[in-house]
Amino acid sequence: MDSMRLRTICLAAVATMLSILPANACLNDQDTLAREARARPDALNAITGRFERNPPLYYQMRITRESAQIAVNPNDLDKYDDVAVAYDRLGDDDSAIAWIEKKRKHLPPYNAKDAVLKEQWYRYYANVGTFWMHRWAHLGADMEKKGDVKVASAFIEKAIAIKPNAHFGREKYQLLIMKWVLNPKSETLPQALAGSPPTEASTALSGLIELGGAWQSFDVYYALSEILHGDEEKTHALGTLAALRAYEIYKAGGRSLHPELIEEGTAESLQQGGYFIGDGMQDQYDRLRKEADD
Repeated sequence: MDSMRLRTICLAAVATMLSILPANACLNDQDTLAREARARPDALNAITGRFERNPPLYYQMRITRESAQIAVNPNDLDKYDDVAVAYDRLGDDDSAIAWIEKKRKHLPPYNAKDAVLKEQWYRYYANVGTFWMHRWAHLGADMEKKGDVKVASAFIEKAIAIKPNAHFGREKYQLLIMKWVLNPKSETLPQALAGSPPTEASTALSGLIELGGAWQSFDVYYALSEILHGDEEKTHALGTLAALRAYEIYKAGGRSLHPELIEEGTAESLQQGGYFIGDGMQDQYDRLRKEADD
């Protein structure tokens, strides 16, 4: 069974399971978690971890296989992306950057009229920018040393210039987060993203979680919770789950990139689901997280 079909079946199973829960297990009105899950399956998956989180061996095998193919055909540009991203998934940022730069050496000059070449340059900029950001994070996210973030943001800006709406605007929000890191002022990440279209923002942040390495980011889940709670489409239950995920990260030792900006009591608020916990919401969250991990 292919992964897309399996994911569709899993999501349908979750929605079905949620639809038969007692009414008092959620919001006590028609704004149920099941309904919200059907409207925002990407957010539900991102919050609970229901997406591919492969073990290190998976990426080590990919590196061995794809690098051998590159040795045979050095002009197979897609393979460089595969190897570089695999190293990134393993937390080896320097190797990821080195491999994506090997790709650049084989890239012909940029030509906006060449759709294939345009895509390859976009992927180069998007990947290398992400690798530099991850490198900064893995080195301790030192707010006094943000040179890697500046490098990363410059690359992401170039990726956005080539494909402004790629991945439903994911890079745009990636850049907003980078700019927040570079110039936080007195804002938390939710405050920095305030005013963003809720559907667009939640989709982009969910994409960063699934594909951009934000699975362990306190700030991203904190922001996602606030966005979902403030959505006019009434996604409060999903906002509650996102708050519980942020608190789960907090309990495990994860902190904001700007802990001095997090007001006293924020953690306690997140423990209560942001604005409210609702009857049975913690139990639902724990069950969905376990199912996703399994």
